[in-house]
Amino acid sequence: MKNASTTKVIILLPSLAGGGAERTVLNLLKTYDRNKFTIKVLLISSEGSYSSSFNKADLIYSTSDFFRNNFFWQLCFFVFKIMPFHLNSLKSEKPDVVMTVTESMNYYGYFLKAIGVINGIWIIRSGNNIFAEARSKGFVFGNILQFLLKITYHRADHVIAISNGGKKSILNRFKISGKKITTIYNPIDLKKIESLASSVNHLELKKPFLLGIGRLAKQKRFDKMIRAFYESNAYKKGYLLVILGQGPQQKNLQKLVDDLSLNASVKFMGFQDNPYVYLRHAECFLLSSDWEGFAHVLAEALACDTEVITTNCDFGPAEILSDGRYGTILEGSDPVLFGKAIKQFLEDRGLNIHTDKNQRASDFDVIVIIPQYEELFTELASSSNGEKT
Repeated sequence: MKNASTTKVIILLPSLAGGGAERTVLNLLKTYDRNKFTIKVLLISSEGSYSSSFNKADLIYSTSDFFRNNFFWQLCFFVFKIMPFHLNSLKSEKPDVVMTVTESMNYYGYFLKAIGVINGIWIIRSGNNIFAEARSKGFVFGNILQFLLKITYHRADHVIAISNGGKKSILNRFKISGKKITTIYNPIDLKKIESLASSVNHLELKKPFLLGIGRLAKQKRFDKMIRAFYESNAYKKGYLLVILGQGPQQKNLQKLVDDLSLNASVKFMGFQDNPYVYLRHAECFLLSSDWEGFAHVLAEALACDTEVITTNCDFGPAEILSDGRYGTILEGSDPVLFGKAIKQFLEDRGLNIHTDKNQRASDFDVIVIIPQYEELFTELASSSNGEKT
C-alpha cells in the first residue's frame, strides 16, 4: 500500500547498456523503500545488455532499438518521437525529483529545466571524470564541452559526485557551492555478488587467468593491459588474460593481440551476465584506465576477495583501495611498470596478499549506499515543497 506522501522520482537514462551508471540505477530500483518512494526510469531506448535485468514496470520508454540506427534517423526520431514522449511523460508523472544520469542526459536535463518541463528538483549524477572525458574530445570541442558542463552544473539544483576526487574537481573548476554537491559512491549488491560468484565451482577455462572487465573504449586502455601482460611474460608460464566487455576498440585490440602473437593467451569473452564468477576465480583483477568516475568494478573485485592491480587514475582507485591498503596501486601508466607489477605478484603469490577486502567492499553495499540516495531525495523534495508553500 503506497503512502500518500510518497516522494516521486524520475531517473533519465539513455539506455540499459552494461556500464556503472546502469548498474547503479538497477541496484537503486531493487533496493529502495517502495513505501516511501516511487522511482521510474525514463529512457531514450530500452535496449542494452541489462535489458533483461530490469523490471519493465519500473521503465518508461517508447522504443527498444533507437541506437541501432544511423545518426540522421536517430536525430529525427528523437526530435519528433522521443522528445514529445518525454515531455508528456514528465508532465503526467509530475515527479518531485528528476535525476539525470550520464552527461548526455545532464545536457538534456538543462534543456528540460529551461523550458519548464522539470518543475521539481533537478539532480545531476556526475558519473565520470567529466574533465578528462572532455579533454579526450580535442582542444576545440573539449573546451566547448567544458563550457556546457559549467552552465549545466550551475543550473542544476544539486549534483551527486560518485567519488570525493570527482567532487573536489567540480568544486575547484566550477566554483559551485559545497552545499550543492554530495558524494555518494556507486552501490554494489554483496548478497547478489556472493550468490553469483559461488554459482559455478569451476570455469571452462583450463588455465589460471588474469582478468580485465569494462567497455572496450579508449578510456579503459585495454591496449596498455595487453602490453603489460606481454611484458610480464605471464603467458609463457601458462597464464591467460581474459577480457570481459564489448566496445568500439575490439578490432584494434584484437590486432594488437595478433601483432604480439598472444592469440592463444588473450581471450575476449564479450559481455557476461555473471562477471562475478570470473572475478572469484581470477588470480588477479587488472584495471588500466586513464580515468574513471569511481571504478565500480574495483569494489566488485574486493567483494569477490580478488587481488587488484590498478593504475592510480582519477578518480576512484585510491579511494576504493584506501591508498593501497586493499590492493596494489601503480604510480604511472607505463605498460612495462604494469608488467613488472604483474610479474612480481605472480612470483610472490600468498606473501603480500591484501587482507580485509570483503570488509572494505561492505562500505559500498546497497544497504549502506541506497539510504544515502533516499535521504538526499527526501531532503531536496522537502525543501522544494517548503519553498512552494
